[in-house]
This record gives sequence, structure tokens and C-alpha cells, in this order.
Amino acid sequence: MSSSSGGAKVDPEKLEEFASRLSQHARWFDSEMGRMSSILGALESWRDDEFETFKNEFERAKDNVSSFVYECERASVAVRNDAARAREIQKIKP
Repeated sequence: MSSSSGGAKVDPEKLEEFASRLSQHARWFDSEMGRMSSILGALESWRDDEFETFKNEFERAKDNVSSFVYECERASVAVRNDAARAREIQKIKP
């Protein structure tokens, strides 16, 4: 079911689904970066200048993914709140 507020059509179920998928993918990214970090930390046979260059780039990427995950979680909460508001509006409308 869709509601219209100011001309915009809102489907709370689709918003909830998006928020859920966004959170799920954010957790997956975070998990995979943690896994790669562990693998990289356990790698003892590669310790040269190229390793240090890669490690530094990886750490930057990990920081970026962490920021992305944080923003995904914030957006997910906001979208869920929007879905809840849309449901309330649907209840009020005749």
C-alpha cells in the first residue's frame, strides 16, 4: 500500500526492506574487512616494501569501509523512521 504526502508516494514495506538490506550489506562489508584484516595480519611470508605499501592502502580502505558502514546504519535507522511515519499517515488518512 502506498500513501501520498505532498505528492510523494511512499511504500513503508519497501522502505523497511531497503533499510534491512542496507544494514545487512553494511554488516557484510564490515565482516569481510575484519576477515581480510585477520588474514593480512597472519601473513608472515610477505614483509617487504610492497607489503607495507599494500598494508597502508588496506588500512585506509578499512577506515573508509568503517565510515561507510556507520553511514549505512545511520541511513537505515532514518529510513525505518520514515517507514514508521508513513504507516502512521496511512492510518490517519480516510
